[in-house]
Amino acid sequence: MPATLLQLRTDLRAKLDEQTDVGAPMGRVWLDPDLNRWINEGLRDVARRTETLLTFYTAITVVPGMQKTPVPSNVIRLHRVEFQPTGSSQIYPIAASTYQEMDQYWGVYPQQQRSYPYYYILWGFPPNLTMQLYPVPSQGGVLNLFYYRLPAPLLADTDVAEIPEGWHDLVVLYAEYTARRKDRDQSWQDPKQLYEASLSEMIDRTRQWHDQARTIFVGTNAVPEWLYGGSEW
Repeated sequence: MPATLLQLRTDLRAKLDEQTDVGAPMGRVWLDPDLNRWINEGLRDVARRTETLLTFYTAITVVPGMQKTPVPSNVIRLHRVEFQPTGSSQIYPIAASTYQEMDQYWGVYPQQQRSYPYYYILWGFPPNLTMQLYPVPSQGGVLNLFYYRLPAPLLADTDVAEIPEGWHDLVVLYAEYTARRKDRDQSWQDPKQLYEASLSEMIDRTRQWHDQARTIFVGTNAVPEWLYGGSEW
């Protein structure tokens, strides 16, 4: 069941042994804004380190002669880029490269045009990360981006946390050890250790959303990933 900001904050107060009833004698120790901030920090940390928020983005429109374009500001890392010409069902994968490597291809003329780009180069950092295409497309189309992204911040109590189902407790553990450390409570190390162990398990289990061996068939023989280099198919 998806977890809201209110649910995560309630779980966190329980972990911190706080009373959540307004009329409770002990009252609240931490203010909601503090706990909300640490919950959002936890969501970002999980997203960055596990790369589990996968996005297929098709909102970059390519016009003829377009060489550079900004990429979404919430990107952590790109996985794949494709170019699809306007009115066509054909999709052309674009390979990642660097400016130093591209000097061998474009020489002194990076503005050379072709019907579709072969390579893309990234420069800058989010939220100002820019993508340059080569060759420069001479026709219009769209760029399809497959990328890992940051979660949307939780602002209202009803906002739903963007984290894979079954791993909400990680966010609570992150916020718990942060709160205890700020309070100079030496027990912060226990939830910190639990957080790191659970995060490592999450990375192992969610690296692929299946349990099948990655192979490619050549004739009647299956070639393992380590032998063919892990190429996409």
